Amino acid sequence: MTLLTVRNLSIGVGRRLIVEDVDLDLRAGEVLGLVGESGSGKTVTCRALARLLPRGQLHIASGSVRFNERELTRLSEEEMRRRLAELDDLKAAAVLRCFYDAAAENAGMSRWGDDTPSYLKRMRRIQRALTEARFVHVVRDGRDTLAARPAEINTGAAIATGQRWNKKVRSVRVQAHLMNHLIEVRYEDLIADPEATLRRVCEFIELPYDEAMTEPPERSRIENDLGPVGSWRERLEPEHLEAFEEVAGKMLDELGYRSGAPSAVR
Repeated sequence: MTLLTVRNLSIGVGRRLIVEDVDLDLRAGEVLGLVGESGSGKTVTCRALARLLPRGQLHIASGSVRFNERELTRLSEEEMRRRLAELDDLKAAAVLRCFYDAAAENAGMSRWGDDTPSYLKRMRRIQRALTEARFVHVVRDGRDTLAARPAEINTGAAIATGQRWNKKVRSVRVQAHLMNHLIEVRYEDLIADPEATLRRVCEFIELPYDEAMTEPPERSRIENDLGPVGSWRERLEPEHLEAFEEVAGKMLDELGYRSGAPSAVR
């Protein structure tokens, strides 16, 4: 998943451009290095991305900076500076809260949500920085995950998908007892009884439930991409199913999927 997208970013001094047409993509979990000669614009570019260009000297002349699908260039430097200046503590947690609060307001939202899958490996680190963070782990029958693959399914793909699914689900579950605010939600429950499931999630994250949540504009596209619940029964060949369950069967049993998973909805 792409976390930061920069397109045609140009930075100027007055009418003169000192950095032109920067394009870059940064995916979650990646580290990106800017390399160049002294004075080539590395520091200026980084400060522009953070909306921290020197006041009255440099400005973003054109381009787009999108962080987790949110356009940051609409957030004025003055507003970002004002928020940071009000902080008594400039440690990472305070700055992160300031940034996310500003981004949420810029998007017209009261809360900021992030659906970066790789964060499941960093939940404890995030919790240490943002103690108020709520984590919602959505888990699905891994066999349906395999069946939803757009590419051809073969034994090798079944084994690789099973290993990844097992590793990711296990990663969350082994951390669960160390997390202050973690809830597990079954994808199957979201489809079968979206209202009850979403009410449970809303209660957990302390947001009022709204009926519109059950029919988001993207629902049809998402369900189409993920495929029907139980589609593995029709799409997977016996050898593919056997290969998947060979590496992920224990987790399927732990979650109750091979014996008829009990609903988490109360």
